[in-house]
Amino acid sequence: MIINDIDFATLYKNHMAKAGRVTKPASSWDAKAEKMAESCANPEDEYLKKFLSMMDLTGAETLLDIGCGPGTICLQVAERLKHVYGLDYSAGMLAVAQRRAKVMKQDNVTLFQRAWDDSWDSIPECDIVVASRSTLVADMASALKKLNDKARLRVYTTHTIDPHFMDIRILRALGRESTGLPNYIYPLNILCQMGINPRLDYIYSRNCQSRVDSYEEFEKSISWSLGELTESEQNALYAYYQKGKDGPEPLISPLRGWAFISWDKTQTRR
Repeated sequence: MIINDIDFATLYKNHMAKAGRVTKPASSWDAKAEKMAESCANPEDEYLKKFLSMMDLTGAETLLDIGCGPGTICLQVAERLKHVYGLDYSAGMLAVAQRRAKVMKQDNVTLFQRAWDDSWDSIPECDIVVASRSTLVADMASALKKLNDKARLRVYTTHTIDPHFMDIRILRALGRESTGLPNYIYPLNILCQMGINPRLDYIYSRNCQSRVDSYEEFEKSISWSLGELTESEQNALYAYYQKGKDGPEPLISPLRGWAFISWDKTQTRR
C-alpha cells in the first residue's frame, strides 16, 4: 500500500464515528454568544490578530465567513471590503453579530442562518472564504468542497492540532481518555486528493477555556464541553481542582494551537 491508496475522506468519517462526538444544538451556542463576542471577537484577541495578519485581501471585494459566530472575522475586515457575509447555524450568534455590525456602523454586512449540512445554493460566491475554528464537521470532504466552490480567489481555514479540545490531564482524571477527534492531518490530505495544493502554518494563542476563577466556573466549562458529568466524574473533577488550584501547573493549558490551512483557487490542479 502507498499513500495514494488511502481514502482520507472515508478515514475521517470513520475516525469521527469512533470518537462518538455529538454535534451541539444551536441553542448551546446561543447561550455563549455574548461571552464569545467579548473574548473571541475582541479586536485585541491574539488568535484573531494572527488570523487576520495571515490573510491576503489583495484584489478582493467580498468575503464569506463560515461559522462566523458573533461576526469574529467578517466584521473585522468589513471596512476594507465592498461587502461581507456571515454564516452560522446559531440564531443567537447572528443576533449578536448583527448588533455589533450596527454599533460598528457597518452597513455592508449580510448574515445567513445555515449549518454545514444545509443547502448553500442561495449563498453568494465571494472572493475570500474563511472558516475559522468552525471546521469540526461530520463530512470533511464535503465541507472543503463547499468552501472551495464558494471562493473566487482564496480560502483560509483553521483546524485542531491536538485531538482533544479538553486538557488531556482532565480527561484522564475523569477516565474519559480516548483516541480523540480527527485533527488537521485529514483536511490537509483530503485537499491534496481533491487536486488542491494547500499551504500550512500554525497559530498558537491563549486558550479561551484557561481562565478559572472558581470551581463552579471550572465545572461549568468542563461540562459544557464534555456533556453532563456523572456523580463520580464530578467527584474526580473536584479532586483534580483541589489538588491543582495552588499547584505549579495551571489547571488548564494556557495555550491552544491551530493549524492554519489555506489555498488559492489558482493552486487547484486540473
